[in-house]
Order: sequence, then C-alpha cells, then structure tokens
Amino acid sequence: MTGVVQQSGGRKRRDLMPFVLIVDGDTRARAAFAELAREEGFMIVEADGPEAALRALLGGGISLLVSELQLDGPVDGLELIAECHRRWPELPIVAVSEGVVPFAGVLPGRAIYVGKPYRSKRLVTLLRAVP
Repeated sequence: MTGVVQQSGGRKRRDLMPFVLIVDGDTRARAAFAELAREEGFMIVEADGPEAALRALLGGGISLLVSELQLDGPVDGLELIAECHRRWPELPIVAVSEGVVPFAGVLPGRAIYVGKPYRSKRLVTLLRAVP
C-alpha cells in the first residue's frame, strides 16, 4: 500500500519551520529521520513511496524533499527525484541511500546526496539551510 503515512509538527518554532517531505519505504528509517526532524522543530510529511509523495507535493506547502533512492515499485527514487525536479525546479532535494551512491551528474539540479545511516548533525544542518 502506498500512501501518505503521517503529517506532524515540530515542537519548536512551528510557524517558522519548513515542511519536509520524507519518502522512504523503510518504515524504521523514515521514522528515525522524521523523529530527528521533529525534535528540531520541523513540520514533517511522511510518504512510503513515489505515488504518495507526488500527492503530498501536489497538495502544496512542501519546502524540502528527502527521498530514498531505492524505492520498491515501478518508480524508483531517482525517477521520483527527476520528476519532482521537472515539476518543481526550485524545490530543494536531498537523495538518501545506503549502498547506492549516485554518479556525479545523475541527480538533477542542485539535489544533494546523503548516505545512510543518517548523521544527525549533517541532516539538521541541511534542513536548517532550506530557504
């Protein structure tokens, strides 16, 4: 089943923090990142796959996309990222994965790659850098 799993707010400065869309079919990994971001006060939308992610993005208000590259189904994370960049070229994108490292030039636009397991300090720094 693919769907938006959860929307939740952060505990600090809720009105000033961006909405972060986290796309990952691995429930544990998604929950770990979501919890970290919530603790830092970010508003979180979770999706377990590309279809749910696109629905969330079409709803508006998303400030940053964080997507796993290895997603199950007919559309993988790289295809999702490419489609999101095509539709929303100004949307900041962070590609994440454990074991798959994209070659230089594969990620579109200014998308960046962060390997798993997450390093809390680096991810928080990235989230705070979103305009």
